[in-house]
Amino acid sequence: MMNQRSQRQRGARNRPSLHLEALEARRVLASFIVDSLGDTADAVPGDGIAADAMGQTTLRSAIEEANALPGADDISFVVNGNIPLTMGTQLSITDDLLIDGGNQISVDGNGTNRVFFISDSDGQLNNLSVTIQSLTVTGGLATGGGGIWNDEQTELIDVLVTGNVIEQPNANYTGFGGGVRNAGNMVIRDSEISGNTARDPIGMPLGNTVGGGISNYQVDAVLLVEDSVVSYNESTDGGGGIHGQQNSVTIRGTTIANNRTGATGFFGGYGGGIAMFSNAYGVAQGPMDLVIE
Repeated sequence: MMNQRSQRQRGARNRPSLHLEALEARRVLASFIVDSLGDTADAVPGDGIAADAMGQTTLRSAIEEANALPGADDISFVVNGNIPLTMGTQLSITDDLLIDGGNQISVDGNGTNRVFFISDSDGQLNNLSVTIQSLTVTGGLATGGGGIWNDEQTELIDVLVTGNVIEQPNANYTGFGGGVRNAGNMVIRDSEISGNTARDPIGMPLGNTVGGGISNYQVDAVLLVEDSVVSYNESTDGGGGIHGQQNSVTIRGTTIANNRTGATGFFGGYGGGIAMFSNAYGVAQGPMDLVIE
């Protein structure tokens, strides 16, 4: 017996020991379902519950909760109709996010502020991945990017951007993008950018507003517009439909029609449909690449 016990002990000592390592904590993607057409803030950002003080999930509360939770999240809707932004501030997206309107939602800036502002809180370009699909962006008003301002990697799919306005009140500065202003990497696919305006206010005929529909303005910004329609947009100064400057624009399978630019702007009006520049105010600042397929 002693001999058998010693053999078992020796065998146990010779067996390799197991070392269990703690698994890295991973957060499951959060899905928030909007059940209210109101515009109210999230009661407790970061608690995992996208709800305002009344327990309702608004688009704003869902975005604020998604921003507070690291990692990608998605937002969908069980309501349909128009969401007017009555709080007087834009909807700011600062983390990876998918918003799917299900072709039943319109988000309205209410003629008082921009609709979506997509930018990482650290100010770095192209850090986020954002998709907005199957909804309408309208009623935005800002000095740049009336409907959408993008600094990140953003995709618009089946989105209607219409009735948004930029108004640049200072003739010494330029306003970019009545509908969309892109400074990052943006894909616009199966969408319509129509009826947006980049204008100078009355009494300031020598302002400088460009890109009635879309402005791709930032060195190295990349824009792809694919299988879409850009129409009936207007700018005071240039690029009634699409404006690009010092960057890359690719237009593929897209209709660009009935856009216009005025003749009273700083440069006297140029490019009713598309205007591309490789310089700013006569000073070369970066390469220009325009591809139409």
